[in-house]
Amino acid sequence: MIYHPTSIAAQLRNEFGGNITALCVFYRFYYWRIWQHRPLLVLRKIAHQLSLFYAPMCPAYNWAQILPVGDEYERSVKSLDIPLYRKIARSHPAEVDILDRIGNLPRSQGGIEQGVYIRKPLGLLAATYLPMLFISLGFSIFVLLRKTHRGRFGWLAALVLFMYSYNFAICFEVAVVSLLEYRRYIVVQMYATTQFFALWFIVEFAIKMRGDGESIGNRAAGA
Repeated sequence: MIYHPTSIAAQLRNEFGGNITALCVFYRFYYWRIWQHRPLLVLRKIAHQLSLFYAPMCPAYNWAQILPVGDEYERSVKSLDIPLYRKIARSHPAEVDILDRIGNLPRSQGGIEQGVYIRKPLGLLAATYLPMLFISLGFSIFVLLRKTHRGRFGWLAALVLFMYSYNFAICFEVAVVSLLEYRRYIVVQMYATTQFFALWFIVEFAIKMRGDGESIGNRAAGA
């Protein structure tokens, strides 16, 4: 953990004597040096991080029976319990209130139980994220390349592609500068997933294609 006293991040803060500007300069220099001398390893790391989100079961949805919260609360407190940040955090009453309430939570707080009526829909959404992405991508390309379909479905195809691209951009940014292994970077994307729009697009397009197919069949039969 980056906030643990023995982590390299904590040791570097001590080495630079709390000088955030100098520390950031060092981080930027070191990061650029890695790109110069180990570019393939960095690309491999980015690809691996992206694979964490684009997995068969999308981790943006947590379908576990028990959601552990005790450790998350404790990490939240530790992330701000640094002399450099403490003064700023304590200058905001709302932040003080949150930290005090988190500190008063029992350490034995196990987690929040999710009912089966919540877990099953979340599991379904997790399992369908990747298939719907590929189906939407294929349909969108087909629609945007066909003038006859572009007028009716072009705006919806563009919206679905934009929202999927938004998810990808977030994942890519985090993969480049940090780690998607920090689950909070993935879970927060649940609000940006676009499966409902994708389902709308797929159903509308399928109905239109079926109607066109029936019309062609009827004309052929009449001839």
